[in-house]
Amino acid sequence: MLEYHENPWPHFTGSLPDDFYNHVKSMWDENDTKKKWNKCKNRSNIIIEDDKINTILNDISLGILTKSKHIFEKFYPRLDYEKLTGECSNLFSENPARLAYPMRNLHIDNGNKLVTGLWYFRHENEEYGYGGNLILHNPITKEEKIFEYGENKIVLFPNTPISWHRITIRKCSEHPRRFICMRLETKLKLHNYQTKNGKDVMIYEDLKNNYE
Repeated sequence: MLEYHENPWPHFTGSLPDDFYNHVKSMWDENDTKKKWNKCKNRSNIIIEDDKINTILNDISLGILTKSKHIFEKFYPRLDYEKLTGECSNLFSENPARLAYPMRNLHIDNGNKLVTGLWYFRHENEEYGYGGNLILHNPITKEEKIFEYGENKIVLFPNTPISWHRITIRKCSEHPRRFICMRLETKLKLHNYQTKNGKDVMIYEDLKNNYE
């Protein structure tokens, strides 16, 4: 069951059925040869190829797009929502277990994303308090909300100009920080956000809304 929240910016939170969560957990791909690492070597991704997992997660992402019609019409008034299409993809993502390290700073997802989802798979033996939590940040009101990394917790959000977020520092842990990254992407560019040399340097005031 997913609940809609308006503040600090539009997003949906909840959890997925336990049987599906446990199925995905048992199917987690740990093949090191498949892992694609970012430049900082603090995150790896493996494309999910299992049809059952992708079918269910894709339906969820597309459902969020449908539920977000009023949100896109509000933030992108020149965008023809009725013609809006996208392609789904899902990743087994990990931040490795090692010494404490910083996570991603305040940013917004690139303009080709329509919907982003993060589904968390905290290890059952890891206690809360090791960090790696999602902070939702509204750059206009400066309001923030914490979404704590936990077992079978999911957050999804349409990509709006105020959908800024960051991840808190990850403390040293015996267990990797695991999550599934759900992406619904389009060929359009909703806004001009981009990283520079893999780093988040743009701020809200630099952002250009292409469909305002």
